Amino acid sequence: PADDFQFAWGTSPATPDTRHPLYRSNYTSTGGGEYQSNWMMFNMLNGHANQTDPRINYYFYRQVSETPGFDSAADEEVLECGLVGYYVPPQLRGDDTPFCAPTNSASKPASGYWGRDHGNDNGTPPDGFLRTLRGVYPVGGVYDDRSFAGQVDGAGLAGAGVTPIMLSSWMHFMNAEVAVSTGGDPTAETLTALEQALGKVDEIGGPALSADDISSYIAAFTSDWNAAGSTAEKLDMWATEYFISMVGNGIDAYNSYRRNGYPRSLQPNVEPDHPCERTADFHRDQRVALPRSCQQNVSNRLYDLNERRDNPKTELAFLTFLNLTQVTERAGTSELFLETMSAKRTTTRSEIKMRQLLTKYRLGF
Repeated sequence: PADDFQFAWGTSPATPDTRHPLYRSNYTSTGGGEYQSNWMMFNMLNGHANQTDPRINYYFYRQVSETPGFDSAADEEVLECGLVGYYVPPQLRGDDTPFCAPTNSASKPASGYWGRDHGNDNGTPPDGFLRTLRGVYPVGGVYDDRSFAGQVDGAGLAGAGVTPIMLSSWMHFMNAEVAVSTGGDPTAETLTALEQALGKVDEIGGPALSADDISSYIAAFTSDWNAAGSTAEKLDMWATEYFISMVGNGIDAYNSYRRNGYPRSLQPNVEPDHPCERTADFHRDQRVALPRSCQQNVSNRLYDLNERRDNPKTELAFLTFLNLTQVTERAGTSELFLETMSAKRTTTRSEIKMRQLLTKYRLGF
């Protein structure tokens, strides 16, 4: 849609490098430098009503046609977890979550899609020209035309991608959330959001996504939506599609999950007893040392800024995140977002400090 608010990147590789930052980390002389989310690829591969999400060829590019240990013989050197008998954590054994590759025994085959699980901090094997890369949308990479070839810097659109900031589809997803919270029906807004999200992916490159493909996937989604046995199940579907539409900018996905807790099917951490995830800001030193008791009110986690004098860069990051998060959660449209930012006044100590730090590090405001 014409009112989508986004930033467009260029193709210059140096002085300055104007390419999409995620393109730079995916398309290098040594292959991919980032692992894609197995959870995301799993959900798009399986889609709805046995129909794969048609956006998957725009979001991801497969450098190989088979995933070792799943579509072909296991290869310990490049994908150790694909070995027969490899330990699968209990929290990753369900039909609604993948492990090691974006597949499981109840889903479609991996078909060359190759990423990593949430929390997997293993070392990096020689798989730069094997793992799945980001595709043409939104980073300006390569559309997956099933050529299955290793890709390097300069491939595809050479980084001329976009960073979405506030899209029309997101507004409809949020309208659906409001409908639920006010006792209304989220169906119409969710379907409008999904239609716009599907129509977004071919805007910067790749073949046009046909109207038949869009309507077919919406029909498959609607079938599963109508078969859902509860509002919670529908919200899982709503949130998953919302998250997929936000690829390229996870800020609002993060805020949405903090706000409502959906989707419940997000892939658990591979470590069942991992430290808690931060939900607002930096913890005190004792919180880092003793992370097991992490259920605390947000207001109790926001501590006096004077305690952070030892590390102004950390303070800057915290202030920037807190300020922008509060603003974006209030903003209803891209215009209001810009209006709110420009209307900010240095009325509090934290805002004064934030502006001073931004000036000091020449980041502008």
